[in-house]
Amino acid sequence: MCNILITGAGGFIGRALVRELVKTDAHVYALDIKPLDGSITQNVKGFFCQDLGVPFLLDVEFDYVFHLGAYNFTHAGSPQADQYQRVNVLGTENLINSSRIKNFIFLSTSKVYKTTGMPIDEEAVLDPSDEYAKSKLEAEKICRTQFRGKNLCIFRSVNISGPGQAEKAVIPVLFKQAMSGEALDIFAPKKLMLQFVCVNDIIQLFKRCIELGGVDGVFNVCSTNTIRLDELAKKIIQITQSNATIHFSNHTPVIFSEVVSQRLKKFFIWESKTKVENILKEYHHWLLGINKKGETPVGYG
Repeated sequence: MCNILITGAGGFIGRALVRELVKTDAHVYALDIKPLDGSITQNVKGFFCQDLGVPFLLDVEFDYVFHLGAYNFTHAGSPQADQYQRVNVLGTENLINSSRIKNFIFLSTSKVYKTTGMPIDEEAVLDPSDEYAKSKLEAEKICRTQFRGKNLCIFRSVNISGPGQAEKAVIPVLFKQAMSGEALDIFAPKKLMLQFVCVNDIIQLFKRCIELGGVDGVFNVCSTNTIRLDELAKKIIQITQSNATIHFSNHTPVIFSEVVSQRLKKFFIWESKTKVENILKEYHHWLLGINKKGETPVGYG
């Protein structure tokens, strides 16, 4: 029987991982900055209500820690620069020093790489362009210098999407606008190329980590299919049968560097097979189901 800790358990990916792992015979512990509803905590072995930015100690030794908790400003709200350092960097150090941990899995981002127009593997040049990505790269360095356990696994993922995602990421934002009949006012370049991974695929990858007894190394996480931003908007309009219009105000030329993950396929015998069209359909079905129940989607409001 192994002990597993999931940080950011109240978030989009954390909730999905908790729901999956409580079905196993592992002792699952959840950590989040705020109290969670019973739908998450009722089947966990223990819950820690903890601000990662403050030093803390946990009275449990963990076989696996999935560090998903992070501050991430995306498409809504106002960013607080100091929070990137306090939560993402210092918070990672506090977590590593909070308990004895055998295997540490850190969810980073593919945005730590420099965009050059060439495919991006794990040896590509590191040059994060925004504060979130910079904090993730700093947190990676903290992991390497502070972690003393058996295996340190760093996943540099492209956009993760799917049912349960809050409306601060691009797909949920576009769905909300389309379903409300609002104009889709898009400020990113219309020819921007995007890569997505389905959250359900990510959860299977995390489970694979446990099946393998932990893995050490840095791995890109991505799918093999890409989509241009204007095509993404059109597909969402079609799926929702919306009469909303699409307006692009940014026609800046873009450079696309495709993230590749041959190393991941080799070590994990895993790949993300869910295509963008299916991610969109699954997300739409989830939204319709929530609306029929008269509930507010998790993370919304």
